Amino acid sequence: MKFAAALALVGYASANHHNLRDMYAKYLVQHNKNYITEAEFEARFENFAKTHHDIMYHNSKNAGYTLGHNFLSDWTDAEKAVLNGYKAKEMVTDAEVLEFDASNGGIDWRKSLKSVNHVKNQGQCGSCWAFSTTGSIESNTEIATGEVPTWLSEQQLVDCSTQNNGCEGGLYDYAFEYVASNGLEGESDYPYWAVDGTCSFSSSKVRNHKVDAWTPYNDINAGDAETFKARLAKGPVSVAIQANQAVFQQYTGGVIPDDGSCGTQLDHAVLCVGWGNDGGDDYAIVKNSWGSSWGVGGFVKLAFGAGKSFWGGKTSACGFLNQSSQVHVDA
Repeated sequence: MKFAAALALVGYASANHHNLRDMYAKYLVQHNKNYITEAEFEARFENFAKTHHDIMYHNSKNAGYTLGHNFLSDWTDAEKAVLNGYKAKEMVTDAEVLEFDASNGGIDWRKSLKSVNHVKNQGQCGSCWAFSTTGSIESNTEIATGEVPTWLSEQQLVDCSTQNNGCEGGLYDYAFEYVASNGLEGESDYPYWAVDGTCSFSSSKVRNHKVDAWTPYNDINAGDAETFKARLAKGPVSVAIQANQAVFQQYTGGVIPDDGSCGTQLDHAVLCVGWGNDGGDDYAIVKNSWGSSWGVGGFVKLAFGAGKSFWGGKTSACGFLNQSSQVHVDA
């Protein structure tokens, strides 16, 4: 009987492995992937299998948020790390302090701004800081003018914002300063290639409304949830998070809680486009730059709140938030 049971377990494992290979074959078609050598195929399959195991284990716990497969599922850790190009620096400006009107509820700028719903894809380049910057400028320009802006050039920032390091990473504060002095061309004039290039900016092709050269942005102290919500009431805000953990990379729905799953080592710049409340707990609505197939249409919800470790504490869900910025736009 023991021998028969052992054979049954082997048979189950074999069938499960076969089903997983079938799943991977469909995954390759879905994501338009093709690996030439058998060695690379097998290595990628092993990555996929490990990701699948982690997804199934997490979802079995009913943690309030779900994970699933996406384009990252068969990537190596080194390939994923390339996406995270936020370079933390000391706060550049004096921290802004605003009084939050408690009578105001949450806000979701996706409901009123077309620019927010335009989710971009940074590709395999650590230019998240550039996308966070253009996203903030585009959305706040729409608020200031009432018109949907021209999509602005991340590649110009990658090539020309010399305080930053292109695909090797950067800081949106420095990018805001660059834009205040130079302006940005549109994507159609200065297209995105997801690689470092030579600066070829032309001031005659500037598309964005002029940014106030003296106050292009304000930083917000980590832990100041009230100022953060008050600032979000005025428009989307650039923020930094930790994104190198599976709870973020494979996210597919729900609110990632403040439970230490991600850590506090900020490595990724994104755009916060609102906040809400779920069962008494506040969450931020965050727009990523990994395309609309990631997360929920390119967005993720991250828990936060006054007194919670999210705000500069030793543990957090995704290290959200060290400092944040919002561009000031002249209509």
